[in-house]
Amino acid sequence: YIIYHLDYNRSRRRVIINNQPSGEYLNEKFEVHNRLRSATTSEINFTWESNLKQLLTTHNGIQGGGYSNKEFVWENNIETGMRLHDYNFTISGGLDVLEQQYHKSIIQGNRPHLSIQSRKTGKRYDSLMVETSVIKSRFDTPDMTDANDRDELRYILNGTVWLRVMQNVVTRWYCGVDINHLVYINRPRTSENRWTRLFLLGTDISWQTTKVRNAVNFSVVSNYTDYDYQPAETELSRVYRYFSMEDSLNIILLSELSVDMISSLVLDDHGRFRWREWIEDVSENGYEYTVKLMPTWKLGDIYNSFGWTIHRRYSWTHESSGEKVKIESIKSHGPELNISSRQYQGFSAELSGGMFWINDFRRGSYTQPDINLQIRWII
Repeated sequence: YIIYHLDYNRSRRRVIINNQPSGEYLNEKFEVHNRLRSATTSEINFTWESNLKQLLTTHNGIQGGGYSNKEFVWENNIETGMRLHDYNFTISGGLDVLEQQYHKSIIQGNRPHLSIQSRKTGKRYDSLMVETSVIKSRFDTPDMTDANDRDELRYILNGTVWLRVMQNVVTRWYCGVDINHLVYINRPRTSENRWTRLFLLGTDISWQTTKVRNAVNFSVVSNYTDYDYQPAETELSRVYRYFSMEDSLNIILLSELSVDMISSLVLDDHGRFRWREWIEDVSENGYEYTVKLMPTWKLGDIYNSFGWTIHRRYSWTHESSGEKVKIESIKSHGPELNISSRQYQGFSAELSGGMFWINDFRRGSYTQPDINLQIRWII
């Protein structure tokens, strides 16, 4: 079968500094997605995916002037899947082409990638999946005076286990490692050569009955940036860590009416990192939480949701004297709306938006409207 997907998104964002308008950003995104899938046999299948994206960002200043950034990306991926008894193997690879046009600068590049995935079902567990990927990126600038030429080599390893501990309870345990090495070709920027290492560990617990569905997620992420050479190795190497917890509860009240209650909590910190000693000098930490209540009722093939969201964010810096200074105190709340339709003859649409009242101890009090309309047509 063949699937085509067209998407156009346009958004406008105003920038306010000291309660005065400073400018605005206009973002336009056009995307064409193509997917071709063919089953050669019942055990072997073939898939080709192509994704063409163009992004345009225009900044207009209040006092006049401005600039535009343009990015073009063509992603290609060929995937072959094979099934053998309880094992599923997938091998995929492709070549992505991109071009970025910034103010007085052009970057052209390519990104070959290869991925291998294996999955096994067993008696003691529902499923076990291991995936590994290697991605190499190359970026060249036609201008010989431009020092942005660079290469990147990325290694990704992910593992996931699904376990059914009770009839209505399923758990998912997952971990991941993402290692990236960035190398600038020209000597003036080799001091920026660095490793980025990301480690992820998490679990999901979900259970459901006829009328109630509940899912809880816990995850811990550490992201380390380690520079190759001094003095950047000592001065710029950083670590960012966060713990997140999210609970989603869905209760079906009537055949056409349900309610969703979603809450989340995030704790984070970052600072200078001494890789050899494995010590972090914390420079900033904070936390945030969100609570959302969204009743949903169905009218024919249209789902209508209307609810209220509360969000809080606080953070502090750690001074050399040991004192903690508050730098963020953001409180927001407001109504949210979501209207979506089921696919009909390839067409589907979704309208979402909200109006939020925000109190920021740095920027004062203001309102922030948000609206998004998506129309999809699948051939």
